[in-house]
Amino acid sequence: MKVRARVDKKLEVRRSVMADMCRLAHVFCHFRNTACSKFPSRFPETVEVSILDRFKRENFEILEFAYANYTEIKDGEACKEKSGLALAVYYLLVKAAKNVKVSG
Repeated sequence: MKVRARVDKKLEVRRSVMADMCRLAHVFCHFRNTACSKFPSRFPETVEVSILDRFKRENFEILEFAYANYTEIKDGEACKEKSGLALAVYYLLVKAAKNVKVSG
């Protein structure tokens, strides 16, 4: 039974990491779309948007827009925040920022 529990735990960790990477990818896609559409002076369409651009201080406003856009439910005119997703993405961004700071 202990061996089965270990396998299940490894599978849970793998699913968790995959979900985290998927969330980071979604935030990055929203960041890239927001950067190119709302801030064309900083990011013209000919320039590639890097993942590391997300963590630069001057791009914090774009990251806020991307974060808000990803964590909202749009029902016609009313927008509601997905609070569970917002909290998970927040902690994920903090963890990713620490990793970028250490490696950069």
